[in-house]
Amino acid sequence: MTVNIYLNSVARAAGGATRALDRSVPGEMEGEFGVLGAVQPVLGAASVFRDSLFHDGEVLREGGKYLLRTDIVFEREEEFDFEGLYRGLSKKEKGNKALEIARRLEDGGSGGQAVSWYRKAFRLDPGLEGGS
Repeated sequence: MTVNIYLNSVARAAGGATRALDRSVPGEMEGEFGVLGAVQPVLGAASVFRDSLFHDGEVLREGGKYLLRTDIVFEREEEFDFEGLYRGLSKKEKGNKALEIARRLEDGGSGGQAVSWYRKAFRLDPGLEGGS
């Protein structure tokens, strides 16, 4: 995860926002991408997001922008136990949980892991594969 802590405020008119971008949507100018959201620097505020999020810093038109950037690095101490966690659910309910995990992995840029969770979801509830 990436953490940006803003050390000063920047007026919206001055630009300088941290922007989340969508590579699949073209921006207003050639070579730009669609903006999913933006965080305008405010003294003491922070933005926290996955490293895989495609982002940039909007052009700063005046003044200065100061921020502290750091990372949060972590790993699971115990293996994720899907079956143990959802033991009491039906196959259909487990399929929906696996589908939710797959979508979150895909959104987070972990396509390879997402594919295996989609397969698991479709094995648990074949009706999910057709979008029902």
